[in-house]
Amino acid sequence: MSNRGLFFVTNHENAPLISKRLVESYPVIISREESDLSFSAGVSCEFYSTEYIKSPFSERVGDSDYKDIEASLDLALGNAHTFFILERLRYFNGTAKIDPFRSCFNYLPYLQDSLLRAADVLCAAKPDYIVFSSTPHDLEAWLTFLHASSLGVPVYVVCQTELPWRVFLKQIGAEPGLGYRILSYYPERNLPHQKQAVIQGRDLSSAGHDYILAKRNNYSLAEPLYMKQQKNGGEKDLASRAQKLKARLVARGMPKNRTSASNFDRELSKMLDRYRASKLRRALRKYSIDTIPDGKFVCLFLHFQPERTSIPEGGRYASQINAISALRSQLPDDWALLVKEHPSMFLLKSKRPFRHPDFYTLVASMPKTYMLDESHSSFDLIDQAQAVATLTGTVGFEALCRGCVAIVLGDAAYRGYPGVVDIYDIQSRDITLEERIGSASVELKDSSAIEACAVVTEQASYSDGIRSELVTPETMDIALMALAEELSP
Repeated sequence: MSNRGLFFVTNHENAPLISKRLVESYPVIISREESDLSFSAGVSCEFYSTEYIKSPFSERVGDSDYKDIEASLDLALGNAHTFFILERLRYFNGTAKIDPFRSCFNYLPYLQDSLLRAADVLCAAKPDYIVFSSTPHDLEAWLTFLHASSLGVPVYVVCQTELPWRVFLKQIGAEPGLGYRILSYYPERNLPHQKQAVIQGRDLSSAGHDYILAKRNNYSLAEPLYMKQQKNGGEKDLASRAQKLKARLVARGMPKNRTSASNFDRELSKMLDRYRASKLRRALRKYSIDTIPDGKFVCLFLHFQPERTSIPEGGRYASQINAISALRSQLPDDWALLVKEHPSMFLLKSKRPFRHPDFYTLVASMPKTYMLDESHSSFDLIDQAQAVATLTGTVGFEALCRGCVAIVLGDAAYRGYPGVVDIYDIQSRDITLEERIGSASVELKDSSAIEACAVVTEQASYSDGIRSELVTPETMDIALMALAEELSP
């Protein structure tokens, strides 16, 4: 087998991860700007820009036509996540000017031309396999993934484990109902059997012990780094805000292309976003409850949207109202379902969130289903609940560490742990959700079970040994080199 790997940088912030050693095995790189890459002197690669794929109706350099993309276009139009991503494009596209009045349906010509451009790139690159730096979740990466799938080109994704400084790779394929399906793990994680795994002579690293211990302590120690950064970023005084606004309104040279938004356009957009956020918050306050109801309950922690962790990793429950409805229909009538809003829905003012006040109205109309605002302590809710539900969130792993059952509705890294109720587990569909929660709760009575599974994770993943909230360049390098060597002829 040949070894012409293509590495697709899904977020340009990942571009500095590209190293000289990586380029030797991945001679084809797709990223936003070649200048983003941190190559050493004398290092070169075959480079393609995502700007080419996401600039429809401009001049093309390839000659792909409709017959070349017919199969991948069918995959795109038959996959709901394509339309979620198109909707994201309508309202949030970096610095590009967009037309929020254009309907999603009217973006289909844009979709087709972008897919032709993705076909141009893959036709020129001729990769034997593709690795994405994270799950494809923007239009250019998503269409490249779908077209590669239609051609039979293997697609791998770099993923973080539940231990955020370790990574593994998974091979994925297109799946209309779920967005994508997992074909295999690399290295093999053996998730369906992880609950019974026993690693003889293996101990959990000190970093792993510390991480799990933090999840068992108070929330100030366990709060994710990104949330702390968001909160710190939002605590600026009025003078600092005014100074920052003035700096942004002053033009800093010509835009890169004719579709770039001006500083004024961006600031006006942010003002509108703040208005929408305040309107959304007022609607939440109208329907949220202050006191937790008596009796048994399950708490669903919503995701911020749009983000990769739900689109596409949430599968059929990426539209979270479906997750709420599914849980409510399976829970006993006398159990309450609490739905806690994600604080980032109001903190990330630069993005228009996928939430409308009508969402809260619909939730409040369901029997024994209650909205909670972000003021409620996550750990207090975990400690009182019969189970915690999430698509893929860290809160599910936090619940397991604290002895609470986690109901998983998406592609969560910890879905093979004891104490997890996997909604996608076909073999358990004849068992009621209450019974599954009870069985999962029994699995958590052994307090060492989580550490034992974390050992499995450490053995079936890659790390540079440095504890970090982010994947480091060395970590990703090790994982990608291992895959390249495995696929070498």
